[in-house]
Amino acid sequence: MPTWNAPSVNTPIAGALALPGSKSLTNRFLILAAQGSHEVTIQQPLEARDTQLMQAALGALGASFDFDDKTQSLRIVPINKQAVPKELTIEGGLAGTVIRFLTPLALQYCEKLTVLGDPAARKRPIRPLLNSLAQLGYDFEVFEEPVPDEAGPVPLFEVRKSTPLNAEDTSPNRVDVEAKASSQFLSALLLSAAGWPQGLEICAKRPIISGTHVDMTLDSLTQAGITLQVEETAESVTYRVAPGRPQLDQMTVEADLSNAGPFIAAIWACGGKLAIPNWPAQTTQAGDYWRELFSILGGKVSTATEDHGQGAVFTAPEGLRTNEEYLEFDLQAHGELTPTLAAMAALRQGKTKITGIGHLRGHETDRLAAIVNEVKRLGGEAEAGEDFLLFHAPVTTPAQVHAYHDHRMATFGAIIGLVLPGVQVDDIDATTKTMPTFKDLWAQLVAPALPESNLSE
Repeated sequence: MPTWNAPSVNTPIAGALALPGSKSLTNRFLILAAQGSHEVTIQQPLEARDTQLMQAALGALGASFDFDDKTQSLRIVPINKQAVPKELTIEGGLAGTVIRFLTPLALQYCEKLTVLGDPAARKRPIRPLLNSLAQLGYDFEVFEEPVPDEAGPVPLFEVRKSTPLNAEDTSPNRVDVEAKASSQFLSALLLSAAGWPQGLEICAKRPIISGTHVDMTLDSLTQAGITLQVEETAESVTYRVAPGRPQLDQMTVEADLSNAGPFIAAIWACGGKLAIPNWPAQTTQAGDYWRELFSILGGKVSTATEDHGQGAVFTAPEGLRTNEEYLEFDLQAHGELTPTLAAMAALRQGKTKITGIGHLRGHETDRLAAIVNEVKRLGGEAEAGEDFLLFHAPVTTPAQVHAYHDHRMATFGAIIGLVLPGVQVDDIDATTKTMPTFKDLWAQLVAPALPESNLSE
């Protein structure tokens, strides 16, 4: 794959930048709409590799999709149960929202499921979810042997029925789930829970990592009219989901606030002012935390109005990178923001510590190890502990940043390249996983003149 020369800038950035829709919301809406009883239209969905894989997997269950490029809307026809074979194969790429979310749902329609994925997906945790499904009468086999990247889609695991559920049993099914490695195990069970004949009771042991994503799942279920109850204790959280079909109406996907991170980091690194339209006033997205992080890092965030809603404006003076103050951040609930915050930390003069992120070792790559490797490659000093990153000295030397097939490591390299001329990224196309327009948006960001903002502060 061709390397990408990261552009650098030596002047403040100013203007407005509209971002594509949220991957996390798009895939939750897709899976709920596909389980419904009527056609649903989703406005402003993300069109990227992860959402295309979700559509293809749901298509294997008999759902159909029609995207209107003119209106940027997607029409979904729900699952056709009669079209599902007894033995089903789906492909999930490197997308946890596909590999994990689709597994419990597909097993409501087929007797044997084989899930394929990218070779790197064999390193991503899956057993906690499969252990929960075993409590519902399923056997599984996981394929964990390493395979070369060029192998293409490879089997990740197989699941088949062993003890059929008793259709005459009126008591709720109950499962325990461990969500300390990924909240997606819990969200996967929640998103299909209403499809079981008696509903599902899910007991999640604490700690539950990335709680904002669970909140997003619960909010999506509520919007879909699913009846659920939540009971919390010091040791666990129990979710009781009543049976029923989701009843979504027309939905609009919010802008992806996590993917706003690299552009916000650019303003912090270079100075300037950036307006991001359609920033929601209230949201369950983890990326909304960028407003607080940016302020802690010395910038100013203001709310602005526009013709069709609300936006956020990020303003930073030049010189924030030279601050020598020690900073510490707990990102247990917002872990996906770590690679971007790490790029900012790697540019700071002061020491920075990011805690609560041990679960990132099981993401698209071991993000803690990858970040430390790349900081050292770029002449900086950093170390990783069991659940933290500590940055001792800023990067100084341009080099080729390795993306590790990880979209967030690719944008990590882009951020560093803004202020360290000569940086390259070996696989910038990893960003197509969740933001296929990243290269164009980044070029627009560093252009001599961004489009002017029409937001009024």
